[in-house]
Amino acid sequence: MKDRELISRNIINILDVKHCREWEIFAGDDLYDQLYKYLAKLTNTEKETMSDIDKLMAKNELIIKKISQDKEITVGEQNQLMESLKAFKRKYLMKK
Repeated sequence: MKDRELISRNIINILDVKHCREWEIFAGDDLYDQLYKYLAKLTNTEKETMSDIDKLMAKNELIIKKISQDKEITVGEQNQLMESLKAFKRKYLMKK
């Protein structure tokens, strides 16, 4: 569970550091759904944005499932997920 907590903290710090205390929303078995909803909420569900969210989630689906199932992920897999989130943040969230 410790790895899931660290990953959850990383996710919230990348996406929304102002709400870093809410990291626990990404610590459950429903990580995929919670991450999808959070990204949609942050971007107001615009059509182009939702398409990119779908692509991001599809690209990282296996990694997210491993995290949710408490399976070990490699450093490369973790980096892929975090870099995908950082790229999404640069494109959509840093405009604000």
